[in-house]
Amino acid sequence: MSDSQSMEVMISAAGVPPEELQEALQNYYLDQFDLPKFEVKLPEAGYRDLTGMDSSVLVALVSVGGTALGALLTGLLKIAQGRNAAKIVIQGKSGRRLEIPADTPVQTMDELLSKVKLIDSPDNGQEDRSV
Repeated sequence: MSDSQSMEVMISAAGVPPEELQEALQNYYLDQFDLPKFEVKLPEAGYRDLTGMDSSVLVALVSVGGTALGALLTGLLKIAQGRNAAKIVIQGKSGRRLEIPADTPVQTMDELLSKVKLIDSPDNGQEDRSV
């Protein structure tokens, strides 16, 4: 997978250690073919931990054109719903954020994917977006 076809996604959740989040996502993906590659590491410079709690984050390397990004978002929504979370927040390297209510129907995944893919686009002039 080349850099132009992949996206690095940093994931943190309030009160959930990255290793636990990785295990929950991997359990969700047991029947998926296009698995994201996961790694736990310290946040990159300029990345603001949205939870303010974890010193490390879960990083997923996903294919932008394949099914891995959609599967990752679906998995995160399912985990958020299972933990009664209000929303998931996706923040790009630019600091722009996309807030997605945890009760968002999976049927809207195509719309979510298009917004996530554009989060760090230089043409995207809005700072915060909500679904």
